[in-house]
Amino acid sequence: MKSRIKLISAGMVLAVLLCIWIAHGNQNIGLTAYEAEVTGLPLSFEGLKVVQLSDLHNVTFKDDNKKLISIIADAEPDMIFITGDMLDSRKTNMEAALDIAQQAVTIAPTYYVPGNHESRIKEYAEFESRLVKTGITVLRNSAVSVEKDGEAITIAGVDDLDFLDAEDAEAAMSAMLNRLNIEGCALLLSHRPELFDVYADKGIELTFSGHTHGGQIRLPFLGGAVCAGAGLFPGI
Repeated sequence: MKSRIKLISAGMVLAVLLCIWIAHGNQNIGLTAYEAEVTGLPLSFEGLKVVQLSDLHNVTFKDDNKKLISIIADAEPDMIFITGDMLDSRKTNMEAALDIAQQAVTIAPTYYVPGNHESRIKEYAEFESRLVKTGITVLRNSAVSVEKDGEAITIAGVDDLDFLDAEDAEAAMSAMLNRLNIEGCALLLSHRPELFDVYADKGIELTFSGHTHGGQIRLPFLGGAVCAGAGLFPGI
């Protein structure tokens, strides 16, 4: 009996510690830096620095986002990419998401694609309109050319799969990218990473995605334990 009580007590302690870890992770802000070699990148864009934000789910951090905005500004990005799920369809707070957007666009040119949560929100059209008014470039199955010193790259963006509502996701995405008629060096914003092979086949040099949250459930030291579209322990 005593052994059982000890086992139950240990389990409760671990459960409490895990809850504390999760709560801390949801409010802890950090910057993870990656370097990528992009084939065909024009010399004028060498050293291009991009800050990517994704899956904020209309959160307001405890310091009214001051630390988040400070981290972005200190990184001195040339561009900011927001790759979907700025809103949360379960508890939509448009103003919280717009506050971050309005501050981001003052730091660097900002590009946005919607995620699966935005596809379920009836007010999404209003949200998108207000994003555009802040100066953010919304890329919904569209592309823009960014020029520097006489050279250019393409920034393209596609809707989340839930917007496409297609039985064959690969075929639908392939057709969408064909319609964009992308030429030269291209960077793609797409909320979900499941179709990386399709993006690569269409000549996309580098894709920025979100959706997986680095694991919907993350464990200390192990990282992502459950990942949308990738199953259990995807990094192992």
